[in-house]
Amino acid sequence: MRVAVGSTNKVKIEAVRRALGPYYDVEVVPIAVGSGVRAQPVGDEAFEGARNRAEGAMKLSKCDLAVGIEGGIMELNGKEFAFAAISIIDAKGQSSSATTGLFQLPLESLRLIGEGLELGEAMDRITGMSDVKHGPGAVGIFTKGVIDRTGLYVHGTTLALIPFLNRHLAWQ
Repeated sequence: MRVAVGSTNKVKIEAVRRALGPYYDVEVVPIAVGSGVRAQPVGDEAFEGARNRAEGAMKLSKCDLAVGIEGGIMELNGKEFAFAAISIIDAKGQSSSATTGLFQLPLESLRLIGEGLELGEAMDRITGMSDVKHGPGAVGIFTKGVIDRTGLYVHGTTLALIPFLNRHLAWQ
């Protein structure tokens, strides 16, 4: 199965490879496409960005499935959480969405995000590291390496596969 990923970020590419690998003999193809949303999406914007990435990858490649992954922030229960939205579409137009797990963000990162930085850039400043978003991600830093960004995305991408693995059922 040929699968396009709407990104050239190695973390997202590897997450898709790991998520689809147990189900398909998969060839993952990175496609550079924009999200069409602001650098740090909030709430439903993350779903829009993921969908835009999947649709863009589908249009620019000959593939069976296209996957878009977009990190975002949402408020729940009075607190701010980071997560990623995942969108998968097939060549016939079927689509699905899911999210990764959510994790609470500290005030230090929220302040920097409020100043216009995306979470990855905020984490670079907080940690003194560079390019955190192409490595462990904020989740990797905060969990002391127990869960890294790739692993978080594998989980969400696997959840987004559910309708494709269960085509005999009806889905919205």
